Amino acid sequence: MRTGHADTFPRLLADIGGTNARFALQTPERIAPIVTLACADFATLQDAITQALQRAGGPAVRHAAIAIANPVQGDTVRMTNHHWAFSIAALRDAMGWDTLLVLNDFTALALALPELPPEHLRQIGGGAPVAETAIALLGPGTGLGVSGLIPGPGGTWLPLSGEGGHVSFAPFDGREIDLWRYAQARFGHVSAERLLSGPGLQLIHAWLGESGDHPAAGPPQGGVHPLGGQQGQSPSVGAVHHPAAGPPQGGVHPLGGQQGQSPSVGAVHHPAAGPPQSGVRPLGGQQGQSPSVGADHHPAAALSPADITARALQGGDLRCVQTVDLFCALLGTAAANLALTLGATGGVFIGGGIVPKMGAAFARSGFRARFESKGRFSGYLAHIPVFVIHHPDPAFLGAAKALDHQLISSTLL
Repeated sequence: MRTGHADTFPRLLADIGGTNARFALQTPERIAPIVTLACADFATLQDAITQALQRAGGPAVRHAAIAIANPVQGDTVRMTNHHWAFSIAALRDAMGWDTLLVLNDFTALALALPELPPEHLRQIGGGAPVAETAIALLGPGTGLGVSGLIPGPGGTWLPLSGEGGHVSFAPFDGREIDLWRYAQARFGHVSAERLLSGPGLQLIHAWLGESGDHPAAGPPQGGVHPLGGQQGQSPSVGAVHHPAAGPPQGGVHPLGGQQGQSPSVGAVHHPAAGPPQSGVRPLGGQQGQSPSVGADHHPAAALSPADITARALQGGDLRCVQTVDLFCALLGTAAANLALTLGATGGVFIGGGIVPKMGAAFARSGFRARFESKGRFSGYLAHIPVFVIHHPDPAFLGAAKALDHQLISSTLL
């Protein structure tokens, strides 16, 4: 399954977000998840790692890879959406490891894309991906992760490591300009992440409440599901540009190759760790940044992102319905902007913790129509497929791939 000598296993893999820290052990045969821990329950990342290893029975780990929701540009890592900060070298030494690779979580997720079986992908519109062309990746969760894959020599893929979630939010119409003004009055710079994230759902929900720009709450009328289609039905999204959501057809992986196969992943993608640069991410307390969107920015009685989504999917709370539908439309704008920027005719992939949980409602939402609403380039975007990732542990696959390459390159094997 994985390259490497048996004496380099087990390896620890971690996927660290702003809310949860997930851990797994990799052996030559498989990747076995250990535990998911709430970041808020631990003072430091080292404490969380220690707890995870204890729950796994204290295995003798020598090599580890951590995918983290943060820029990784040096030895010092300070999380944007959580208070953890650490030195990579110091953490490696404290844990007694030979190798500790730390990479951005969406860089890891990009590396995983060629590994994902077709049954873990659901296509939302578009045609077939164009082989050996750029691929876009984004995903809202606690923040908004953005990455992509660029085709390299010999069938390899080179992942992008950036902070595209913090580009400026681009309103589509007058209503969204009003939303931008609402956010700008509170935070100054309005990044895409301000709205396309869990806290962003809360911000949209609060804006709808204060602006009165929503119908009175109540059950959907006329048997029409609030996110599209008849009540109790999940209609297809159209015959020309919007096929019904579902796995890629014919068992063919959208990145090329038959089911169960994946192209090799390139190696030129893990710069040596270095100190994070000020002003790189607009959330948090660094120079040129604004505070993160958190519970302190909303009334105490504000619904959680999970509650907003759940109520929208149930259809009984029309303010939540409007919140989620506007969220999906905003994501369509952001995804289309990324696709045009990268020339991502190889497809757009959506991960993160929010969209996969929407299920078929996401296909019925305004996402695809907004994705294709780009004037002269609407036809260009109409052919680009969008895939929602439904794999339970995709970042572990990418972290394992990166660690394999790191160990081979450093001649430790």
